[in-house]
Amino acid sequence: MLIEVAAAGVNFPDVLQSKGLYQYKPETPFTLGSEVAGTVREVPDGSSLAPGDRVVAFSGTGAFAEAAVADADAVFPLPDNVSFEAGAGLPMNYLNWCEGPRSAPNLPMAQAPHADYRTPMAARQR
Repeated sequence: MLIEVAAAGVNFPDVLQSKGLYQYKPETPFTLGSEVAGTVREVPDGSSLAPGDRVVAFSGTGAFAEAAVADADAVFPLPDNVSFEAGAGLPMNYLNWCEGPRSAPNLPMAQAPHADYRTPMAARQR
């Protein structure tokens, strides 16, 4: 799927890839950027999305360009009440924030204050 980039998230793979230290090493030259928010330009046949739709996507690379390509199964609708800037951090940064504590269940709550992100902070402090 081709996406016109409005905003891109910056995350740990981008930093590591820029130094050649990430486990996934795309052929050079390449454009950094793993997560993107923008507007759909082109869709594959059978897609539920259409040109002009607001989306977020995990692109793998290329999100720091004017347009990025992402597999259709890694592209998600972005609600109108979520800005492109906020949406750009959803595909990787937000999901890592949510999933990290589940992946490391023995991490003390003091080190992972968001471990139960569904419970309001005030309720956890009681």
